[in-house]
Amino acid sequence: MNCRNLLLSLLLILVTLPSQAQPPPQSGPELESLDPEQRRMLEHFERSWEEMPPERKQRVLRNMRRWQEMPQEQRERIRQRGREFSRHDEERRQRIRNNFENFSNLPEAERRDIRQSFRRFQELPEDRRRALFEEFQRRQQDAEPRRPSVQDESPEVNETGTAEE
Repeated sequence: MNCRNLLLSLLLILVTLPSQAQPPPQSGPELESLDPEQRRMLEHFERSWEEMPPERKQRVLRNMRRWQEMPQEQRERIRQRGREFSRHDEERRQRIRNNFENFSNLPEAERRDIRQSFRRFQELPEDRRRALFEEFQRRQQDAEPRRPSVQDESPEVNETGTAEE
């Protein structure tokens, strides 16, 4: 029995050694290590930064650097789109998020084709774009399943005033 306990103890020690030999997981860069301008740009993350996974911290920093390198006109377009997005109700914002996620999940070639088609659409004269958009909306409405109205859900009433099932 003593030999068995000794073997189990050794086995337990051996199993835990590799996990202790590994360095602790990286927490990502600390806000204090960033320059003052970067800290100012990330101040809305201040409360959640410590709990944020390292991959997300890296993504936030990468996006911040991209923002810093962007031309001023592009930044202003993004700000404007953000203001427009915030004016939508929650249902519309969720549809936009879902569309973006669906687009992001498409193969690169398909995303490239969609971007190219959109650029061509934007180059059209305003009246042609409006006509195409209205045609698109008409087709979307035709494709949607018709929702029953309250009247459709009520039973038929005959001339005597009784319901027919």
